[in-house]
Amino acid sequence: MSGAAELAMAAILRKKGRRNNKPSSGVTQEVEVERVPENQPQNPFTEIHILASHSDVIRTIIPLDGHRFLSVSDDHTAIVWSTNSSSPLCVLTGHTGPVICSATMMSVQHDEDRAYPLKEQVLLTGSLDKTIRVWSLDTGECMRVLKDHFTYVKVLCDSCVENLFCAGGTDLHLWNLEGDLLHTVILNGEDISHVLAIPHGRIVVAAANTLEVFKVPTSPEILQELEKIKKLAPNHREMILSLETLSGSHFVSSSLDGTIIIWNSTNLTMLIQLNHQKDYLVNHTYPYCVHHTLSIDQKFLFAAVGRGLALYTLNGDCIWRRENAHHSKILYLCLVYNGMFLASCSEDGSIRLWGAVGSMEQPTEGSMLLHKEISDSSLERLLGKSVNSKEKKRLLRKEDKYKIPSPVLLGECMSHSGAVQKVLAFDDNTMVSCGSDGVIILWKDGAQESELRNEQIRKILHFNSVKDEMPQESQS
Repeated sequence: MSGAAELAMAAILRKKGRRNNKPSSGVTQEVEVERVPENQPQNPFTEIHILASHSDVIRTIIPLDGHRFLSVSDDHTAIVWSTNSSSPLCVLTGHTGPVICSATMMSVQHDEDRAYPLKEQVLLTGSLDKTIRVWSLDTGECMRVLKDHFTYVKVLCDSCVENLFCAGGTDLHLWNLEGDLLHTVILNGEDISHVLAIPHGRIVVAAANTLEVFKVPTSPEILQELEKIKKLAPNHREMILSLETLSGSHFVSSSLDGTIIIWNSTNLTMLIQLNHQKDYLVNHTYPYCVHHTLSIDQKFLFAAVGRGLALYTLNGDCIWRRENAHHSKILYLCLVYNGMFLASCSEDGSIRLWGAVGSMEQPTEGSMLLHKEISDSSLERLLGKSVNSKEKKRLLRKEDKYKIPSPVLLGECMSHSGAVQKVLAFDDNTMVSCGSDGVIILWKDGAQESELRNEQIRKILHFNSVKDEMPQESQS
């Protein structure tokens, strides 16, 4: 049996075993969870490609463009992948400790002899070996090794100011891509968990349960230091688990206690607080914790609340909720397959797909799934229903006359043998997931892939037939 076949067989066995076993983590009692539809007729992800090049836990995956992504691992490596291939495009080696975080940004080089600057996309990786490495995405070459900070790195963030980025661990550091450590800020003694760039050259830094905002220098003529603007209030009651952009004027934070806070990016004040639970600590399991939030159309917010899902408007109304969407806590949310599904991944080892019944045509063998008319609104694509301006106003005001169509469970993807940590979506309708099992999986539309392979075969057969018909002299 080939290596690929062995991996595929192992995935099938894991899948069967998972269906027969109770969830392994984050579960204190058995809960009633909805079963997936028989044969999952609306689940397009019927083909998988298992990427097992890493030999240890995968920390995260980040998208690079419409078909490439980067994975970083405790095996001291980072790998660039393409959704078109099951083999690495490039393996980045050189770190001597687990690679914890990564980011991508644009390097801009000005030259008096050119009318326009030279731009190159670069990768940043941070490690427990107390170094940051800057890589060329084009060549895979390590351009610089940064180590003047003398501490481990847990988070990296493009500051959105030309050639400047921030790194966080025990302290906050401001770097330029030339390798100069410009400024260090010592915080409250807690490790930094998240850094988020917001408009007007500012960054938000999360450490434990607090948020602080700093101004990034925008001109090389001024002192290259981070200026503290404000400590945001109120604090979360517990550790911050997620810090995400909501819109051009708002960002959102969520925490272990379940509280979600929407902040105004301009005046740095709290807009509204959601999902505030008085009894958030139940048997020390934090059942309402929110690991991730997902902005929809800059007007709505999906939240992974414990093992459930909720959809909020920006005025604080919960317009849809599913208490027990998974057997265990949900870790990440993503719109996949051109926004036709909401994918939720969980500690229970599964990815579940939510959307509208009948949103996709029934696939037939040898033909790819066809989309219905595509809407510009992500929420409309997900719900499979056009919502006119009048209905949107009713929805945002939560009028009883207008009820939102509820997303329903359409499918389940199970091949990971551990918690599924993150899911990404790509232009070719591929879904990519990484898990605590050290495996990355490409989830493909089986009908679409079959059609593409058939088309390649037809081209080869046509080429060979034309070649056979050519005179022998022409062929030679």
